[in-house]
Amino acid sequence: MESIAVFRKKKSFMKYRLYNKFNSVICYVIRLFQKQLELDGKYGYLTIFHDYESFYAQPGVKEQSYYGVNRMLDIEKKYNVRTTYNTVGKLGEDLPEVINRIINEGHELAGHSYDHSFLAFKSKSKTEWDLKKTMESFLDYGVKIKGMRSPKGRWSFGQMRLMAKLGMTWSAEGDKAKYPYFIIPNKLLRFPVKIGDHKQYRKFKTPEAVTLNYLKIVDELIENKGYGAMCFHPWVIAESEERLEAYDGLLREITKKQNLKIVTFSEMCDLIKKFNKLS
Repeated sequence: MESIAVFRKKKSFMKYRLYNKFNSVICYVIRLFQKQLELDGKYGYLTIFHDYESFYAQPGVKEQSYYGVNRMLDIEKKYNVRTTYNTVGKLGEDLPEVINRIINEGHELAGHSYDHSFLAFKSKSKTEWDLKKTMESFLDYGVKIKGMRSPKGRWSFGQMRLMAKLGMTWSAEGDKAKYPYFIIPNKLLRFPVKIGDHKQYRKFKTPEAVTLNYLKIVDELIENKGYGAMCFHPWVIAESEERLEAYDGLLREITKKQNLKIVTFSEMCDLIKKFNKLS
């Protein structure tokens, strides 16, 4: 007989899957009634981003995550690549030396909830508290975050409306869309995430195979002159030196590509507004 804990876990997972399908249908309908946002037709655009969450997402990975984020920052500095760090608000309180390094080396600091709790099923008041608390965590560094990604991609439309109300301009989530669009009309851009390290390492196992798959996505963006975002977690990449070396190799190859622009989420947000003459 299944334990109560296992039963509840399965029930929660099924609830999330149904909720996710509902969100996908609504997003599809939203896109149907929008004119597709244009890019410049000259380049492929790529955002490399990190969900920086440490032990708030996975118990026991505090040191691994700390090592991973610093190694990844070293690699990005080596190749002069600027990325977006979607960061749990509490890490702003725990690790000021890392947050300052992210900012000082030119990366974008963005949100990933306050303590990696799921926002999708929270009340409006609790969701708003979480968003405000996350924003406040980074205001101490002189940064007003412009967007966020939800923990494990579990989000709600109520959350999106609150993000727009609080002045955020973008959201990045797993989304079936092939291009960015306004999930909240003229206020909040949705950036669909093309690929992430969690699923890649579960499916392909070896760093070499994962790297090839990332590069395939990049080549498609260049060919189609489109946009895509790819996700990495410091604690996932720091699981082995081979994975860190693969990340180094990936950036080395990406930075050799012609007709590719690497941009942060907020930079892409500004470019889309420019290309489409939006105020």
